[in-house]
Amino acid sequence: MTPAFTKEFGDELKKHGIPPNQHFASLVDILQKHKMCYKAQLNPALFLTHVKNRGGLLLSPHNAHKNAASIKAAGADLSALTNAWCFELAHDGETRRVTFEKNERLIKRAGGLLAEISGDERYSSVGCGHTVGWCKHAQKGGKSSEKSLQQHDSKNIDIQKVCSDAQMKTMIYEGWEWNVVFFEVDIMFPLFASIAQKALNTRNHIANVVGELEVCVTLANMLKDTGMTDEPGWEQLAIENIESLCAPCAHYAATLLKYIRKYGGGADADLIHFVDNVAKQFSANVALGQSYWTALTNMEFADKTMHYPMVRTALMLANLTGGKVEDSVARLILPNQIKPISAKTGMVAALTAEKTLQDAWAIVHGCSSAEECIKPLGQLFVRLGLKLVNKEKLAREGKSYSWDDMKKLFLRGVSEVVQKPVEFPNWFDTEAEEDSAGDKDKDEKEKSSADTAKGSSMGPLMANLADHQDPAFVCNQAGFKVGDMVVMKGVEVNHESVYAIMSINTDGITLHQACSFAGTPDKKIVQLTKLIKSYSLTKREMPVVMNDPVVGLPVSFKTTAKRAEIFAALMEAFNKSSKRYADLYYVKDVGGDHVRTKQGVSFKAGTLVLVPAVPLINIIADPKEEGRGIDVGTFDGHRYIVGQTAKPATKGADWNPAETFVNPYFWVGKVKDKKAANMEAAKMVIKGIEVPVLKNNVDLGPHTKLDVFVKKVASGKKKLKDDDNDNDVSDKVAAKAKAKSDADPAQKKQKTK
Repeated sequence: MTPAFTKEFGDELKKHGIPPNQHFASLVDILQKHKMCYKAQLNPALFLTHVKNRGGLLLSPHNAHKNAASIKAAGADLSALTNAWCFELAHDGETRRVTFEKNERLIKRAGGLLAEISGDERYSSVGCGHTVGWCKHAQKGGKSSEKSLQQHDSKNIDIQKVCSDAQMKTMIYEGWEWNVVFFEVDIMFPLFASIAQKALNTRNHIANVVGELEVCVTLANMLKDTGMTDEPGWEQLAIENIESLCAPCAHYAATLLKYIRKYGGGADADLIHFVDNVAKQFSANVALGQSYWTALTNMEFADKTMHYPMVRTALMLANLTGGKVEDSVARLILPNQIKPISAKTGMVAALTAEKTLQDAWAIVHGCSSAEECIKPLGQLFVRLGLKLVNKEKLAREGKSYSWDDMKKLFLRGVSEVVQKPVEFPNWFDTEAEEDSAGDKDKDEKEKSSADTAKGSSMGPLMANLADHQDPAFVCNQAGFKVGDMVVMKGVEVNHESVYAIMSINTDGITLHQACSFAGTPDKKIVQLTKLIKSYSLTKREMPVVMNDPVVGLPVSFKTTAKRAEIFAALMEAFNKSSKRYADLYYVKDVGGDHVRTKQGVSFKAGTLVLVPAVPLINIIADPKEEGRGIDVGTFDGHRYIVGQTAKPATKGADWNPAETFVNPYFWVGKVKDKKAANMEAAKMVIKGIEVPVLKNNVDLGPHTKLDVFVKKVASGKKKLKDDDNDNDVSDKVAAKAKAKSDADPAQKKQKTK
């Protein structure tokens, strides 16, 4: 890259406030001008996905197959692949590592819907990512989530059927023309990939601005991707992906995500898809706006035992199809006009509407489907929503219906769809409804409890309709779960007024008194409504039962005591042996620091004993790494090692000779020729502890370098074991010990300079 290119490209990249497509086009002009990109016909097998794609989410496996199904239905057209931009993969380094790592995580969570990494990959896509990802997968004959792409007897892609389209066959096995940018550009200017993917994704939506419901469906599909929520910061990544689509509702995408998780209709987001289908049926291509979505999401009903997902859906559809629009936003129902529905005065109507819509939902799924019965079911939702806010005569129909009339019209409409009579007497006979619904409610609640148990501490990732009838889910949403400590409101909080939630089921919530000084703790069962209305969580700490004296001291006490014993043994051995240390030199040398005898000094064999004396902090119990440190034995199942002191300093502004100790044990040289060694490993027993030492096994003359024999290291091994007489202790252990010593003021005086 020339200085001229880097300056011109860098200056353009820094510009702000430019529409994505315009900014990308300007940057591409500079790339082409300086020949920093080229065109090439590339096979899908050569691709990974760029880490910046979709705001860092890379691909949605389900969307990749959905897009492929759309291409198959419409017929493939190679000339339509105008967004084919990619980067070369870096040959090595951090950028390459991160690209492979994130793609591996994506493939793992895709559940078999994306091809495994083969090692042939040479490029990373920022445009056409879903298409090339699917084509690569199709080459391998993998499975698909789309029925139109599957074989008749399995979920595998029907390659023969797909490749009946000649251009699609070319896409899969030969690929198409790509615009390729050199990897050096990606490394030096990482912001460019973000701008590119934003512009390329935006192009897909120029003809049809991404609306709120499309964003909701996109978010729901993200949540459906296996393992998506295991990604660190996945919620922010999901929101950034919506921002990359330049959706007008991007600034309140977090609210849409919250709504979908709670009231979208479960893992398949049935209610959101239903709303989207009804909006299309009624040609309601308008937005609800941030304030209305916020009001729907945060509605708190006086009846805390239900969350009314059907009522929220009805209010959404009533406004979408109401016919009153201002600045492309639905205005028939204003945010403040839905508040009375959730108040005590609106509870009878809200409960009636919720149960009616739940029954209607069950009816269409019992005899057909929501898609087939979209018109009668959608009309019922809209009519009930309008009735709740008293806006019936201001809407499209301009007519008010009674509750029974709406039900009859719905049943008549469903009958016409399925071409046979559909009746539901329970709607018109309260007693019959209660009797026949009993067993069904029990089954639904049991299923819901099982689903809730599989969820996180916040409940299921996406709540389904049965969840809203489940007491465990309702409690969870209200902030209560099994194991929480609660206290009745208005009662003084003390140890005996606190209760623990032991179980939550349809018969009630079981509470146990957390602490009783008088005798047996109290137990009681309260109903769901009472728990939510009359109790609150408490963080009051309960009394702690003291340890049984028979158990004795904790393990950490015992290991600390043993470390102290080892330290005392080292000191005793050192005091016995260190008198002649003054006859040695510590030599700092480029060939390796070492120890020599002084000029004019000699030692008889066995008279020089070197002891690994170290501060107490360098004596470690149960080291995490094997083969590290100098073993001093195993006591009561715990292994103890001596960690080397830091490399000594012999001069400097902060050097204090009075506080400096150079232990010769750690600086004896190592040789692999046994005959060349003049020191050998030995043991000195002090009060039952075998202290490792080094002794001279031959006479030592003046100015002699001290060396100990070590065995040869087998190929592939990084360290010699302790039983190989290796006294070269891990630098890592020494560094950790030094760091702890520096952090502890009490140890600073013992630090070796």
